[in-house]
Amino acid sequence: MMTKCKDEFVVYKGNDIVCAGTREECIQKLGVRKATFKEIASKRRYLQEMRTKNCLIAVRVPVSEIV
Repeated sequence: MMTKCKDEFVVYKGNDIVCAGTREECIQKLGVRKATFKEIASKRRYLQEMRTKNCLIAVRVPVSEIV
């Protein structure tokens, strides 16, 4: 049986990396709720970052790209 590959996230504020890890690890490190992290990782937040350059955003990175 195949298991689904977990995604890792990298959280940025501007050009700085705030934290990295699985969804649960990032939620714990940032001290936010799941709903808040979902918003941080949304496409809308990414587009907002392109305009303001100072938002907190999370970018999903498949584990297969890391290894």
